[in-house]
Amino acid sequence: MNILIVDDEPDILALWEISLRVNNFQVVTAGSGEEAIARAKQGGIDLVILDYFLPDIDGAQVCEAVRKEPGCESLPIIFVTASKEVIKELPNIEHTEKYLKPVETEKLIESINRLAA
Repeated sequence: MNILIVDDEPDILALWEISLRVNNFQVVTAGSGEEAIARAKQGGIDLVILDYFLPDIDGAQVCEAVRKEPGCESLPIIFVTASKEVIKELPNIEHTEKYLKPVETEKLIESINRLAA
């Protein structure tokens, strides 16, 4: 499974990338919303782990743009954020889950497996 991790914090990107690779996932990373959209357009992504607060556009805008791409209409997305308010305000979108940071690797993997089923 190919996972796109999107976060503007390099330490978080590195931690999740290593954690997921150790668990036999293929990982691509992006540090901004626009970079995430460009990577999704390239194809081959099975799931996105998406930080809500990014330096250019927010996670909801990334989700909307990615889901407009052919073949990505129901791409599973896991939103992660440090804001309880965002978690409450994010609408329930089909094929998504949302978590408050920090997220344990085990929870991410459970979510990945659930969304990929």
